[in-house]
Amino acid sequence: MIADRPDSLPHFSIASDASNHGTTKLFPLALRYYTPDLGVQNKLLDFYDDCKENSDAIFNQVVSRLEERNLGLERISAYSADNASVNYGVHNSVYKKLTDKNASIIKANCVAHILHNCGRYAGDKLRIDIENIVTKVYNHFSSSAKRVQELKEVFEFVDEEYAALYKNVPTRWLSLWPAVKRLHDSWPAVKSYFLSLGEERCPSALWKLLANCEDGEDVPCELQAYLLFLQNSLNVFFDAVLKVEGDETTVCELFELMTNLKLKLAQREKDRFFGFETSALLQQFPTAQVESQGEFPSDYPTADSCQRV
Repeated sequence: MIADRPDSLPHFSIASDASNHGTTKLFPLALRYYTPDLGVQNKLLDFYDDCKENSDAIFNQVVSRLEERNLGLERISAYSADNASVNYGVHNSVYKKLTDKNASIIKANCVAHILHNCGRYAGDKLRIDIENIVTKVYNHFSSSAKRVQELKEVFEFVDEEYAALYKNVPTRWLSLWPAVKRLHDSWPAVKSYFLSLGEERCPSALWKLLANCEDGEDVPCELQAYLLFLQNSLNVFFDAVLKVEGDETTVCELFELMTNLKLKLAQREKDRFFGFETSALLQQFPTAQVESQGEFPSDYPTADSCQRV
């Protein structure tokens, strides 16, 4: 049908990315278009491997895969990829090569990538490297059945149902919030487990954060405060990325989505809103310690940080 009626084809956007599978570099090539009869359509046009990841190789592959299906560059409305220079650099990028052939192609940067970078940029301002902590806790159990069994016994001891910890993958935009939330939900058991190891056996980065909890179960822990805070704040980014990655989301909704996110972050910053549980836990800390941390305002992912990234 494509070969018989090329003039009847709608304009379409294309999206490409690279992913390593062992020693093989894989490239999906996706296509999106709209028709009044079918609505928004998302199609996987091709899935190929190529050891090269420079702009010439990607551009040539895109052109070749489109030509095989009688799809010309003149019908491309937008190009979407991650925000690396190979895709969007000024002088020698895939986007530059595409617009040399069709000046009307719109740059459709990956908004999910932008939101992810925003959250990570804000996270770098925290006193505690939460990504490192989540990774260390997960790795401690990931390759040891004995440790997992010991953790299950602690769950039983604190009268909680065991739930496996989640892994955070830095390049996967939706992985950090579930990992933080699961660690927060499992906190009583996880804290008890690592305290039971003692200083010699507990990973040093964790012990430094947990050592002050040795004196009693009700002693507040700075790490717990950050887990509560991030469980609340990261959920805002998580929900936004879910909407961005939705099959039906189009460019028409992106401005409103990003504006609402900025307003929500700005309002939280203005209201000094850290979450009800976080605020309650902060009341348990000595006043001097809370004031020295500024009640977390400098840590909060602000509207300005979102706009900068």
